[in-house]
Amino acid sequence: MGDSLKVVELTNQLKSQQLVFDSISDVNLSLDSISNMYMIQIDSISGVNMSLQDSILTLNQQSLESASETEILGLPLGLARIFIPVIVTLLVFALGQFLVWLKSKYEKQNEVASYRELILGWVNLIEQSVTQQVTSCNDFSIRLRDSEDIHPELFQYNKMFANKVDDFSVDVFVNTFVTNSKGVDSESENDKQKWCFNLISEFNYLKNIEEQIPTIYEKYQSQTFEIMDEWNSNFGKLDKIISEQSRLVNSRPGHATATFHGQVMGIANAWLAAAPNGRSSVTLTIDTLITPLTDLVRVELTQNPSNEYAFNLSDILQTLRISHLKWETNKNGNVQIFEGLGTKINDVLVSLKSTKNNFDSKTKPNQVFNIK
Repeated sequence: MGDSLKVVELTNQLKSQQLVFDSISDVNLSLDSISNMYMIQIDSISGVNMSLQDSILTLNQQSLESASETEILGLPLGLARIFIPVIVTLLVFALGQFLVWLKSKYEKQNEVASYRELILGWVNLIEQSVTQQVTSCNDFSIRLRDSEDIHPELFQYNKMFANKVDDFSVDVFVNTFVTNSKGVDSESENDKQKWCFNLISEFNYLKNIEEQIPTIYEKYQSQTFEIMDEWNSNFGKLDKIISEQSRLVNSRPGHATATFHGQVMGIANAWLAAAPNGRSSVTLTIDTLITPLTDLVRVELTQNPSNEYAFNLSDILQTLRISHLKWETNKNGNVQIFEGLGTKINDVLVSLKSTKNNFDSKTKPNQVFNIK
């Protein structure tokens, strides 16, 4: 009986445990079901969220596209399509014009710099030739002053090349050294016009005098040849008169002019004796022959006015003295002319160098934006 009760009791315990296990299994199944339901809901929510994001992006893009279609740079689409191409075209045109203007300014600046360098550099280039011309003028005037014979002295002509500057107009000088140059101070700014005028006038003087010097010398030369021919012709007449009288007196020793002619020959022989190597200069001839004969003839004509021989001598001697006076006048005049040329040319060269130094040290070319 007792064993039967124990069996029954054990059976009941087993059933109770089975019920508990069944309840736990049901709970687990319920939990799994609930978990699956939440996962499905989360996936659904994620899908809805993605869909909303896509919708928002689409709406934003549509909004931007709608805004871009309605305004561009604050202008309505229709006006923007008209004005923007016009504005761009004008800007491109303006930029092109500016670049053309800037290029012309640089070209003008280079031109001004080139003219400035060339003209100022020309002062250095011609300095040697101008100095040689000054030396030539001074040397010629000294030799001419010391000359004792009627013949043209040799003149060494030197080209000064100042005429090359004649290729540049006055406008080039003014544009280069006044309009497009700036003084380093107010005094230099005021003086640059004066310096520019000096450059123009001094180059012009050298150019003009370079052309005139050959003409001046040729005039001196032709006048000297003319006087020389006149002197030689008249001296030949004098020699003829004396020679003919010598033949007459030698053939007729008692001729009335014999004594006077003897005095003439005495002067003539003294003149020949004074001439070195038998060659007498015009100066020596005047001093030892013409002047003594003139004095002798004057006395003879005073004492014997009817002496035809003395009268003929007086006439030709007067002509020779006139020729000598012409030569002295021509000589002294050209001495002064060529002395003056040498002095003036040298003064111009000094002034040119000073003007060049002023432009080099006290002025400078304008900047590109100030070029005119």
